[in-house]
Amino acid sequence: MAVYEHPAGGFREQTWTMLDAVARTQSPFTFRATTFVWPGERLGCVISLPSLAKEKGQEWEAFFSKLGGGDSFHLGPSEFMETSANNLGIPLTAGLTIGEQVLSEGWTPNVVGAIKAGQWVSIGGRLRRVLNTVDTSPTGTATLRVWPKIGSVSAGTEIVYRNPKGRFVLTEGAPTLTWLVNRRLSEFTFTAQEDDFDHA
Repeated sequence: MAVYEHPAGGFREQTWTMLDAVARTQSPFTFRATTFVWPGERLGCVISLPSLAKEKGQEWEAFFSKLGGGDSFHLGPSEFMETSANNLGIPLTAGLTIGEQVLSEGWTPNVVGAIKAGQWVSIGGRLRRVLNTVDTSPTGTATLRVWPKIGSVSAGTEIVYRNPKGRFVLTEGAPTLTWLVNRRLSEFTFTAQEDDFDHA
């Protein structure tokens, strides 16, 4: 299926949700609780846009029309969120990667705080939240901990730290779009979640 780019700019708000497959049961007799943790982890996002001028509003109409068949689109942290401005090399995974820990190489050597805890990267086509502040070694290696955990990516997969994006699908279909008498598109909100395209 096709993967599209949304129209540039214009987000008013972007709310991220971290979805974990966790369930909790409690005995009505002893009140003893049991927690079940499964491997499922996924990002969700709610995006709000302000009223838009005619040309930009028509771009968004066309975008939602293209997604009508369930196609996905690229989405990343919006432009007002802090991103890395440093030249940190071309980092790659340093072996088959499964789980939370990512061994990597190809970073600019000896950078303290190259990636900060909470920063986004993209690995294997999915957005990942970095859980630890990362320093690079004299040989350009580094170890990251990420969420969501990685299903499986091969050695040599690029770690994108500039403008990282993942693949998302609409969760409630296209939003209702209302045109005002002044030829502006009224403000609107839509929801999306990660497209589970390859279990990466």
